[in-house]
Amino acid sequence: MTHIVVWRFRDDLPEAERQTIVETLKTFPSKWKQMRRFRIGPNRSKRDSHFTHAFVIEFDSEAEMVAYLDSGPHNQFVAEIWKPAIAERAIVSFEHEPPV
Repeated sequence: MTHIVVWRFRDDLPEAERQTIVETLKTFPSKWKQMRRFRIGPNRSKRDSHFTHAFVIEFDSEAEMVAYLDSGPHNQFVAEIWKPAIAERAIVSFEHEPPV
């Protein structure tokens, strides 16, 4: 399974808080061992700059992704840190073929 999140921070959120959130997200693979690949970065698209950041996580199964999404620490992060800082986001999860 692949889980993709794209977002933009609230306009009034200080840069230091934005960086802290990105740095916190970078620690997720060490906390959730079921994450197989994790990539994160600012949007560099010349075609659409609506969302400013994205991350992509790969899991071996949907069950592993759901375990991550339903975990207490994930839900606490989303409620206490993520939602108050985010102006808009889009989330897509899909089944992917194994890499060749």
